[in-house]
Order: sequence, then structure tokens, then C-alpha cells
Amino acid sequence: MDLGKAKFSNGGCTGCLTVAIIVLAIIIIIAAFSSVFGGASDGGRNEVSVPTSSYNREKLTGTSWDNDCVIDEIGWISEDGSVSGLERQLREFYDETGVQPFVYFVGYNPDLRTDADKADFASEFYENNIGNGYTFAFFYFEEPNPDDVGYMHYEGGAQALGVMDAEAVEIFWAICDQEWYNFDQSTEDCMANIFNRTAERIMTRTATKEDNYKIVLIIVLVIVVAAAIIFIMNKRRKQEKERNEETRKILETPLE
Repeated sequence: MDLGKAKFSNGGCTGCLTVAIIVLAIIIIIAAFSSVFGGASDGGRNEVSVPTSSYNREKLTGTSWDNDCVIDEIGWISEDGSVSGLERQLREFYDETGVQPFVYFVGYNPDLRTDADKADFASEFYENNIGNGYTFAFFYFEEPNPDDVGYMHYEGGAQALGVMDAEAVEIFWAICDQEWYNFDQSTEDCMANIFNRTAERIMTRTATKEDNYKIVLIIVLVIVVAAAIIFIMNKRRKQEKERNEETRKILETPLE
């Protein structure tokens, strides 16, 4: 057999192409389903899951950035008392939401014995020292033993709580749970991540599993339609080639 003159039919090429399309479809479907079922892990952080954001929130307008937004009486942000690094990082939260962030690490005070005492302290501080309606303030109260996790509380004005609503606050605390126990980062980065991850989460609606299933279905349909079009086109080319070949043979056959 003269391999140099061997010919392969169009059907073989079409079959190879069809197989390639099927393989590609399988890869895409596996990747899509991996996203669907693996999306809730939140990057391997603490096992606490972050709730979804059910709608797109509107950024506050008409507010102004206040760079003086961190008080650290404990010395966790910086041993030399500088908090400017965290203040710069918190600007991202403001830019995304229009809400002014505020962080207050309250040094141990024996007069603040109960959680209610601490909540009252935070409320009074907000009213007397912040005085606007668009600040969301996080308070951390140090325990007698600084290694113990202290009481955490938030206060917010009416405008701020229009963005940081109940769902957003739930997201904030879930992210706080994740970041607080990440001991590979500084307190400064921890607080910046809590606020900025919250902003990223709450300002856009989170895709649900149902949304991802729809995406997978659309991908599958597109691939199936593309494969069908390619198959039909190749079949027509083959039929046209066969007709041309038959016509050529008829024309080349001598009349008797």
C-alpha cells in the first residue's frame, strides 16, 4: 500500500472535531460545577461561611471622608501609636460604600463591667464625638487579660445603616469571625480586611447556586448548538464534494 497516496474521509475529520467539542464541553462543565459547589468555601479561610448579599446596594452620596477614623488605646495597631496605615486602608471601604468607617480599640476600663455598659459607652461616644449620620463605627473592648477576646460592638447613624443594614451587618460579623482568627496577619490588616471585604461583598448581589446552574446550562446549550452547526456544515460540504465528484465523472466519461 502506498501510504503517500492514502486518503482520509471528511467523516473522520468531522468525528475528531466532534470528539474535541465533547471533551471541551466536559472540561467546561466540570469547571463550572466546581465553581458552583466550591464557591462557598471563601478561599479556605475560617470555616465560618459568609452570608450572601441578596441585592445591589446604592453607595451613599454627599458624604465626606474623615481620615481621623482610628483610635487605639491598646497599642495593637502600632506600638508607636501610629494608626495612619490602617486609616489609609479603610479609605477603600468609604470609596465603595460612601459610609465613613471608624475603629476604636478601647483600653480596659474596670467601670465597664457588663456588655450593656460597653454598648452604652459606644452609643454615648458615637453621639458625642462622631455626630454625623453616615459613620459605621466598630468598638473593641479590652479584657483584664489582654489575651482574652474582648467584647465587640458597632454603632451607626441612620444613613450608614441604610447601607449597613441587617444583612450587611451579618456579613460584617461573619467576615470578622474569619479574619480575627487569622494569626498570620497584623491587627491593622485584619481590620482593613474586615471592612474592605465587607464593602466588596455587600455592594453587589452574590451569585447563588441557582444562578451558577443557569450559567452551566447556557454554556452546555451554546456548545451543543455550536457542535450541531459544525456537524451540519461539514455534512453539507461532504455532500457538495460528492456531487461535484459525480458531475466531474459524468463530464469526463466519453460518449459512445
